[in-house]
Amino acid sequence: MHKIYGDIYEVYMCNERCIWICRGDLCEAIYNSPNKFLFRTTPNNGLDELNATLEGLSFNRNWELWKFNRKLVTKSLTSQKFLRDALEYIQVVWEEMEGYLKEYETLEDDDNGKILDFSKWISTWSTDMTLFLITNQNAFSLANYNSTISQNSLLLQNAPKSILKSPGAFIENTIAYLESWIFFAFTPKFVRMLPGFKERVKSFYDKGNSLRRDIKEIIQKRRKEIEIMDNNIVKEKDIERMKNQDSDDEYDDSQTGFCSDLLTTILTMNANRSINKDTEYNEDNVHSKYMTDDNITGLLIEVVGGGVETVMLKALSSFLFL
Repeated sequence: MHKIYGDIYEVYMCNERCIWICRGDLCEAIYNSPNKFLFRTTPNNGLDELNATLEGLSFNRNWELWKFNRKLVTKSLTSQKFLRDALEYIQVVWEEMEGYLKEYETLEDDDNGKILDFSKWISTWSTDMTLFLITNQNAFSLANYNSTISQNSLLLQNAPKSILKSPGAFIENTIAYLESWIFFAFTPKFVRMLPGFKERVKSFYDKGNSLRRDIKEIIQKRRKEIEIMDNNIVKEKDIERMKNQDSDDEYDDSQTGFCSDLLTTILTMNANRSINKDTEYNEDNVHSKYMTDDNITGLLIEVVGGGVETVMLKALSSFLFL
């Protein structure tokens, strides 16, 4: 396209005018800070209908909220503690995956048609890694999928309990939610109301609502865990100070035991035991309180969805070329 149309050109996708930029230095002028382009996306009633322009990062048109979310995600995902934890957990999941692969080698052909679906297997593997690193919650998607195709009845009974009601449905809903962005962004509203399209719109809404319910349940569970941990830490500190009344030790956040995942960072960012001491998340005096569950949900869906979809596609490509 660059050879035909040059550095910059425009096309119409349905009823939307799109400008395509084919030079890296022009893109840097838009995405690097500081810049004069406050709004990264144009108004779009389809994305507005999904609330995609009011939350998260990809299409958020609220400049202050977008800047706040971007800083939050960047600081969390680039911290040394997060990278160290990620490296350790990836090794654990990789060893688990190798164990299942060895078990697949011992499976005999059966009459029930239970064969390994490689695309599903990769998606469960990427979901386990992404969800744990972002929320510190175990999905056990790979273990549950492995138990469904294994002939070992004991393995079926001892499959670990997932934080998700249905890991398979969660993966399907996540991919569908990302696909809904494209559908709503480039499909005119009157077309979405036509027979055939109307059913697809309803399907996108149902899967999106189900995905949001799953994410909100994870948020609520993690918040309760943090509250319990915080209460225990306060009690331990009180006991320690009672033993030594002359001690002037300050509250040590590094010993709180909190994880470095994004969800924990969000839920603790305004408390006196923030896990990232070098970051003042409310320095703009705009977000001085906890983010609402709706805002957290929108942000987590984008981060988790991006991890699941990207890792899955890259892993599939890598294995195909092995």
